[in-house]
Amino acid sequence: MVLRAAQIYSAQAPGIQWQRAKPTVPHASRWAAIVGSVSTGHTVLPPDQYVASLARKRLAATAFFRDEEGRVLVVNPVYKPTWDLPGGAAEADESPRAACRREVAGELGLDRPPGRLLAVDWVPARTIGPDQTLLPDGVIIVYDGGVLTPAEVKEIVLADGELAGFEFVTADEAAGRVTPLVARRITACLQACAAGTVAALENGSPVALHRLLLSRRQTRPPAAETQRRPRP
Repeated sequence: MVLRAAQIYSAQAPGIQWQRAKPTVPHASRWAAIVGSVSTGHTVLPPDQYVASLARKRLAATAFFRDEEGRVLVVNPVYKPTWDLPGGAAEADESPRAACRREVAGELGLDRPPGRLLAVDWVPARTIGPDQTLLPDGVIIVYDGGVLTPAEVKEIVLADGELAGFEFVTADEAAGRVTPLVARRITACLQACAAGTVAALENGSPVALHRLLLSRRQTRPPAAETQRRPRP
Protein backbone atom coordinates (compact mmCIF):
# COMPACT_ATOMS: atom_id res chain seq x y z
CA MET A 1 0.00 0.00 0.00
CA VAL A 2 2.81 2.41 0.91
CA LEU A 3 4.76 1.42 -2.23
CA ARG A 4 1.78 2.16 -4.46
CA ALA A 5 1.32 5.55 -2.83
CA ALA A 6 4.98 6.28 -3.47
CA GLN A 7 4.83 5.55 -7.20
CA ILE A 8 5.28 8.81 -9.10
CA TYR A 9 4.42 9.51 -12.76
CA SER A 10 5.86 12.59 -14.42
CA ALA A 11 4.80 14.18 -17.75
CA GLN A 12 7.49 15.32 -20.15
CA ALA A 13 7.63 17.24 -23.49
CA PRO A 14 4.90 17.20 -26.14
CA GLY A 15 4.54 13.69 -27.32
CA ILE A 16 3.82 12.97 -23.67
CA GLN A 17 5.93 10.07 -22.56
CA TRP A 18 5.10 8.76 -19.10
CA GLN A 19 7.95 7.56 -16.93
CA ARG A 20 7.43 5.48 -13.86
CA ALA A 21 9.68 6.67 -11.07
CA LYS A 22 11.40 4.32 -8.65
CA PRO A 23 9.36 3.74 -5.50
CA THR A 24 10.76 5.44 -2.40
CA VAL A 25 10.83 3.51 0.84
CA PRO A 26 10.93 5.55 4.10
CA HIS A 27 13.91 5.19 6.39
CA ALA A 28 13.36 2.82 9.30
CA SER A 29 13.35 5.72 11.77
CA ARG A 30 10.34 7.25 9.96
CA TRP A 31 8.19 4.11 9.92
CA ALA A 32 7.07 4.69 13.52
CA ALA A 33 5.97 8.22 12.66
CA ILE A 34 4.07 7.03 9.56
CA VAL A 35 2.31 4.17 11.33
CA GLY A 36 1.60 6.26 14.42
CA SER A 37 0.12 9.09 12.40
CA VAL A 38 -2.18 6.71 10.51
CA SER A 39 -3.34 4.75 13.56
CA THR A 40 -3.73 7.53 16.12
CA GLY A 41 -3.95 10.72 14.13
CA HIS A 42 -0.97 12.11 16.08
CA THR A 43 2.63 12.41 14.94
CA VAL A 44 4.94 9.98 16.71
CA LEU A 45 8.53 11.11 17.11
CA PRO A 46 11.35 8.93 15.77
CA PRO A 47 13.20 7.05 18.55
CA ASP A 48 16.19 9.42 18.68
CA GLN A 49 13.97 12.51 18.96
CA TYR A 50 11.69 10.81 21.49
CA VAL A 51 14.64 9.88 23.75
CA ALA A 52 16.07 13.40 23.46
CA SER A 53 12.71 14.86 24.55
CA LEU A 54 12.46 12.81 27.76
CA ALA A 55 12.76 14.70 31.05
CA ARG A 56 15.79 13.85 33.15
CA LYS A 57 15.48 13.14 36.86
CA ARG A 58 18.22 12.46 39.35
CA LEU A 59 18.06 9.20 41.31
CA ALA A 60 19.50 8.48 44.74
CA ALA A 61 19.23 5.66 47.25
CA THR A 62 19.70 5.65 51.01
CA ALA A 63 19.70 3.08 53.80
CA PHE A 64 17.61 3.35 56.97
CA PHE A 65 19.55 1.81 59.88
CA ARG A 66 18.41 1.69 63.50
CA ASP A 67 20.04 0.58 66.71
CA GLU A 68 18.48 -1.71 69.31
CA GLU A 69 16.80 1.29 70.95
CA GLY A 70 15.04 2.25 67.72
CA ARG A 71 17.18 5.32 67.01
CA VAL A 72 18.08 6.19 63.42
CA LEU A 73 21.61 6.29 62.01
CA VAL A 74 22.51 9.64 60.46
CA VAL A 75 25.87 10.71 59.05
CA ASN A 76 27.69 14.04 58.97
CA PRO A 77 29.00 14.78 55.44
CA VAL A 78 31.94 17.20 55.32
CA TYR A 79 30.67 18.80 52.10
CA LYS A 80 27.37 20.20 53.44
CA PRO A 81 26.18 21.84 56.65
CA THR A 82 23.46 19.34 57.56
CA TRP A 83 23.41 15.64 58.47
CA ASP A 84 21.75 13.03 56.27
CA LEU A 85 20.90 9.36 55.88
CA PRO A 86 23.75 7.23 54.49
CA GLY A 87 23.59 6.75 50.73
CA GLY A 88 23.99 8.75 47.56
CA ALA A 89 23.30 9.24 43.87
CA ALA A 90 22.99 6.30 41.49
CA GLU A 91 25.44 6.10 38.63
CA ALA A 92 24.59 5.52 34.96
CA ASP A 93 22.95 2.12 34.35
CA GLU A 94 23.01 1.35 38.10
CA SER A 95 19.92 0.13 39.92
CA PRO A 96 18.80 1.93 43.09
CA ARG A 97 19.48 -1.20 45.16
CA ALA A 98 23.00 -1.53 43.79
CA ALA A 99 23.62 2.18 44.36
CA CYS A 100 22.48 1.88 47.98
CA ARG A 101 24.80 -1.05 48.65
CA ARG A 102 27.77 0.67 46.98
CA GLU A 103 27.25 3.96 48.81
CA VAL A 104 26.81 2.35 52.24
CA ALA A 105 29.90 0.18 51.74
CA GLY A 106 31.90 3.23 50.70
CA GLU A 107 30.66 5.50 53.49
CA LEU A 108 30.37 3.12 56.44
CA GLY A 109 32.36 0.04 55.46
CA LEU A 110 29.23 -2.12 55.79
CA ASP A 111 28.87 -4.27 52.66
CA ARG A 112 25.49 -5.94 52.84
CA PRO A 113 22.45 -6.22 50.57
CA PRO A 114 19.76 -3.65 51.33
CA GLY A 115 16.53 -4.82 52.91
CA ARG A 116 13.00 -4.19 51.75
CA LEU A 117 11.78 -0.97 50.17
CA LEU A 118 10.69 1.54 52.81
CA ALA A 119 9.93 4.75 50.93
CA VAL A 120 9.87 6.39 47.51
CA ASP A 121 10.20 10.15 47.76
CA TRP A 122 9.85 12.54 44.80
CA VAL A 123 11.52 15.88 45.48
CA PRO A 124 10.96 19.02 43.37
CA ALA A 125 13.74 21.04 41.76
CA ARG A 126 15.49 23.55 43.99
CA THR A 127 18.57 25.75 44.09
CA ILE A 128 21.62 24.86 46.16
CA GLY A 129 24.93 26.42 47.12
CA PRO A 130 26.07 30.03 47.31
CA ASP A 131 25.73 30.42 43.52
CA GLN A 132 22.14 29.09 43.61
CA THR A 133 22.78 26.19 41.23
CA LEU A 134 19.55 24.58 40.03
CA LEU A 135 19.25 20.98 41.22
CA PRO A 136 16.69 19.12 39.06
CA ASP A 137 13.81 17.22 40.58
CA GLY A 138 14.53 13.65 41.54
CA VAL A 139 13.46 10.42 43.19
CA ILE A 140 14.97 9.18 46.46
CA ILE A 141 14.63 5.46 47.24
CA VAL A 142 14.94 4.42 50.88
CA TYR A 143 15.76 0.80 51.77
CA ASP A 144 15.54 -0.83 55.17
CA GLY A 145 19.05 -1.28 56.52
CA GLY A 146 17.79 -3.21 59.53
CA VAL A 147 18.73 -3.06 63.19
CA LEU A 148 22.47 -2.95 63.90
CA THR A 149 23.79 -4.76 66.96
CA PRO A 150 26.48 -3.13 69.13
CA ALA A 151 29.03 -5.45 67.52
CA GLU A 152 27.96 -4.35 64.03
CA VAL A 153 28.12 -0.69 65.02
CA LYS A 154 31.75 -1.22 66.06
CA GLU A 155 32.47 -2.48 62.52
CA ILE A 156 31.57 0.89 60.98
CA VAL A 157 34.55 2.54 59.32
CA LEU A 158 33.92 6.06 58.03
CA ALA A 159 35.10 7.02 54.56
CA ASP A 160 38.15 9.28 54.72
CA GLY A 161 37.47 12.82 53.60
CA GLU A 162 33.72 12.28 53.14
CA LEU A 163 32.11 11.84 56.56
CA ALA A 164 33.00 13.63 59.78
CA GLY A 165 30.98 11.28 61.96
CA PHE A 166 27.80 9.31 62.54
CA GLU A 167 25.27 9.02 65.34
CA PHE A 168 22.05 7.26 66.29
CA VAL A 169 19.30 9.79 67.02
CA THR A 170 15.58 9.94 67.71
CA ALA A 171 13.22 11.60 65.25
CA ASP A 172 13.13 14.73 67.41
CA GLU A 173 16.92 14.85 67.65
CA ALA A 174 17.25 14.30 63.90
CA ALA A 175 15.05 17.32 63.22
CA GLY A 176 17.75 19.54 64.72
CA ARG A 177 20.48 18.16 62.46
CA VAL A 178 18.99 17.29 59.09
CA THR A 179 17.01 19.42 56.65
CA PRO A 180 13.23 19.66 57.15
CA LEU A 181 12.85 17.49 54.03
CA VAL A 182 14.99 14.67 55.47
CA ALA A 183 13.30 15.05 58.86
CA ARG A 184 9.92 14.41 57.24
CA ARG A 185 11.37 11.45 55.36
CA ILE A 186 12.78 9.94 58.57
CA THR A 187 9.40 10.24 60.31
CA ALA A 188 7.65 8.56 57.36
CA CYS A 189 10.22 5.74 57.32
CA LEU A 190 9.79 5.09 61.05
CA GLN A 191 6.05 4.81 60.49
CA ALA A 192 6.61 2.46 57.53
CA CYS A 193 8.88 0.26 59.64
CA ALA A 194 6.28 0.01 62.39
CA ALA A 195 3.38 -0.67 60.03
CA GLY A 196 5.23 -2.92 57.57
CA THR A 197 4.25 -0.66 54.67
CA VAL A 198 5.96 1.37 51.95
CA ALA A 199 5.72 5.15 52.21
CA ALA A 200 4.79 7.03 49.00
CA LEU A 201 6.17 10.51 49.54
CA GLU A 202 6.37 13.83 47.74
CA ASN A 203 8.91 16.27 49.17
CA GLY A 204 9.13 14.14 52.29
CA SER A 205 5.40 14.09 53.06
CA PRO A 206 2.82 11.38 52.35
CA VAL A 207 1.36 11.96 48.89
CA ALA A 208 -2.19 12.72 50.05
CA LEU A 209 -0.99 15.24 52.65
CA HIS A 210 1.44 16.92 50.25
CA ARG A 211 -1.23 17.42 47.61
CA LEU A 212 -3.67 18.74 50.20
CA LEU A 213 -1.12 21.35 51.31
CA LEU A 214 -0.48 22.36 47.71
CA SER A 215 -4.19 22.71 46.98
CA ARG A 216 -4.65 24.91 50.03
CA ARG A 217 -1.80 27.16 48.90
CA GLN A 218 -3.25 27.45 45.42
CA THR A 219 -6.79 28.28 46.64
CA ARG A 220 -5.76 30.64 49.44
CA PRO A 221 -6.76 34.23 48.54
CA PRO A 222 -4.15 37.03 48.67
CA ALA A 223 -3.50 38.52 52.08
CA ALA A 224 -5.10 41.81 51.09
CA GLU A 225 -8.37 40.08 50.28
CA THR A 226 -8.50 38.18 53.56
CA GLN A 227 -8.37 41.32 55.68
CA ARG A 228 -11.67 42.46 57.09
CA ARG A 229 -13.10 45.58 55.57
CA PRO A 230 -13.68 48.43 58.02
CA ARG A 231 -17.26 49.01 58.99
CA PRO A 232 -18.93 52.00 57.33
